Formats: sequence, C-alpha cells, structure tokens
Amino acid sequence: MRITRRTSGGRGEYEISERTAEGISPSDIIDRRLFLHLGQRIQFDTGTILRHAQGKFRIRLEPGTEIHLHRQLVACLMLPEAIRANEKLGTGAPVIQRGRYAIQHIHIGRAIVRSNSAVLHACGLEVLNGSQSGEEINIAQRLRNLLLVWKQKINLPGRVFELVQEAESLIKAGGPIPQQAETLVAEIQTEMAQQETDLGIPYSGLTDVLPALVKALDVEIHEPITRLEEIEPEAFEVRKRVIKEWKRWAASRGAASAKFRNDMRRAYNSTCLVCGERYPSTPFNRIPGVDAAHILPWAEYDLDQVFNGICLCKTHHWAFDEGIIQIRFESGRYIVEIPDDAKNKIEPQRTGFTLDKIERYAGPVPEGRLPRNPLLRPKRELLERLRQSLE
Repeated sequence: MRITRRTSGGRGEYEISERTAEGISPSDIIDRRLFLHLGQRIQFDTGTILRHAQGKFRIRLEPGTEIHLHRQLVACLMLPEAIRANEKLGTGAPVIQRGRYAIQHIHIGRAIVRSNSAVLHACGLEVLNGSQSGEEINIAQRLRNLLLVWKQKINLPGRVFELVQEAESLIKAGGPIPQQAETLVAEIQTEMAQQETDLGIPYSGLTDVLPALVKALDVEIHEPITRLEEIEPEAFEVRKRVIKEWKRWAASRGAASAKFRNDMRRAYNSTCLVCGERYPSTPFNRIPGVDAAHILPWAEYDLDQVFNGICLCKTHHWAFDEGIIQIRFESGRYIVEIPDDAKNKIEPQRTGFTLDKIERYAGPVPEGRLPRNPLLRPKRELLERLRQSLE
C-alpha cells in the first residue's frame, strides 16, 4: 500500500492505492480516521480521513486539523518543508531543499483496521524535484537518528536545544501535528545555519538539517593532556604550543563553545575590542565577523564565561592567539600592546610583513568597546596569568 501524490488541478492531491502484504486495500479503510505509526512508539493521529470520490481514494482533512498528512509526516521526521504543486518544484541536487521538493510516495508496510480508524505503518518515502526523482528515505533509519537527537538534545546549542525540545513535545503529544511543527523545523534550520562556523559543520539552512544535528552530537573532543604548570618556565616554545592546544580545544567544544561565542558577541555588540570595528550578522550574512577568543582555557577555570574571553575580529584574533598583541589591565583601563619580542623578531625586510596596521591600535581601549556589564569584562587576573605564561 502507498500514499501517492497526484497532480490534479495543479496543486496536487494525495491518494491511497494498492494492497498491503496482508491484503488490506484502500476500500477497507474508507471513512476511517488515519493514524501514522513510524516505529519506536512514535504514532500520531493525523486528523485526516480517507474518502472515496470520483473513483479515487483521497485523503481529506477533518475539522480542526491544520495541515495535511504528508506535511505532518515531514515535520515529524524533521525534514524541510515539502510542496505539492509541480510548478513550484526546484531542480538539481540535493533534491531535499525547503520549498523545492515533493513527497511523491509514502510506503505503507502494514495497516491495522479498527472500527473508526486505521493505523498505517509508514516504512519509507520517495521524494522528487523538477529534475530528479526516486530518492528514497528509510523511515526506520531516519527515526533512529531523530531519537538520538531527542535523547542528546541537551548537548545542542542553547536555542537549537529549545526548538528541538518543543518540536519533540508536539510530536509526542499524539497529533494531529500542527503547523507550528513546520515552523519549528524551519527555525532549527536557520539556527544551525547561523552556527555552522562555530560548530564546524557546514550547513546551508535550506537542506535536510537532521544529519547536521547528528554530526553536532557526534564530534569527539579530546582534552589536551599536558598542563601549563607541568612545563618548565624556561621552555617558552613548549609553553606557547600548549597554550595554543588548550585554546584550540576550548574553541571546538561543540554546543558549549557555540553558546560561549553567542554570549560574547552579544556582550560586545559584535565589536572587536582592539580595532573597534563592528561586524554583526545581517539579512545577507548569517555569521558575524567577530570571534570569541578565550583568555585562559585551562581546566581550573570555567572555560565558557564571558569574563574569560575577548571579542575580536578575525585579524586581531589571529594576532592575539599568536602573541603578536597582548592585552593588560592597568590603572582601571585595558591596554593593547605589542610585546618587544614580536617587534624584534618580525623583520619586514625579510618577510614582507609589517606591524604598522596592528601598531596603530596599540594603547588604551575606549570604554565603548567593552561590555556594559563590568562583570562581563575580561578579568584582570586572567589577562595577567596569560601574560606571565608567555614570558
């Protein structure tokens, strides 16, 4: 048995055809309310009913149901929004893109007929767009990934966690699944696209978001073994390398790191502490042009507090991590400076690189570049310990 999209009148209708392996036919479930069963105890009332009209077995909405059966299934499986009309289909790959593909078939492996309802066990989908067809989705496999995301959602970035939790609640309520579930999936897509750089997971915002969510949970981060206090004070190069290892680890800690970056950008209004340039997200660019640079990413400190970080543009983040610039606190002010060691070792005549563009920003930091809340500003003792560790 299968539910199939028929393009009648231009917009598309969904009909039920064929028999199940047990011999259940569409005529056996006529005028019954339809439930979808996906496995793993996921089952919901679709708020739809099968009607026989003009020789066709077509699915119709019951009063109070907001969206059609195929849209409920798509939202439940966290797929991008699908459409029915051929003229709106996109082309090319990937097929599954929001508002550019259609569910052509929903395969039903089994149907259980009751007095007033029928439970349809969905096992697969076939999707297509204007140029490609026949792409199959295994519902059992997809459901395993979805349940994994639900189970480990606490490890997702804050806003993504909230959206996934809300979508899960709607689906587990037993249906009919409301249009709000579609909206939540779209918002999850948008949030994941905005955080693709922070999470290190490329994602466009239009394609299937579930693989990106699974990947966000699957990143295994190994904490560096060597600690700073274990290194001899005179081993400058070793100390510098270990500092970089800890900062790299702190910057790649999945959801926690993404939250830290978002908190930093809000506190600094997406403004670089060193140069004062503001690079926010806009309707054109999703990702702000500033980074959250950790001051001390060692285990004895709370890694992801705003006071243990500095908001920097890409250039000055690089310069800070390389020790080309340092930031110290003195007489109530933050001061940007270039260490003498950097000035002595960087030879423009040999490297073709000059410190002129960086030196122009040396000196006291204007008050307006700092967070308004004094508790969020870089802690003096952390800056001092970093400076001492690099000496």
